[in-house]
Amino acid sequence: MLQYATLNSLHPETATYVTQQQPADMEALLEAAKVAELTGAPSALADGPLIITQLGDVKAELGKVGERLDKLMAAAAIQPQQQTNNSPQRGAPWARGRGK
Repeated sequence: MLQYATLNSLHPETATYVTQQQPADMEALLEAAKVAELTGAPSALADGPLIITQLGDVKAELGKVGERLDKLMAAAAIQPQQQTNNSPQRGAPWARGRGK
């Protein structure tokens, strides 16, 4: 029972190797697991190129976002600042515009 629990706690690749060794007791299981771990973790090596590809994709997307942001900032700088005058106007409506 303890051997099954130990196998379930191992990485899948390590557990596969240990199972192929058909350990008779707990000591043999632990020895096989040590050998599997010391000879390299195939999952880490196999995932390496995938992670590199994904990081490249993220970098490309961030570049696109940066370009869009630059365009928006440039467009905002070019547009004139429009100020609205919300204060009430003085004087009679028919007299506005005279005297200027």
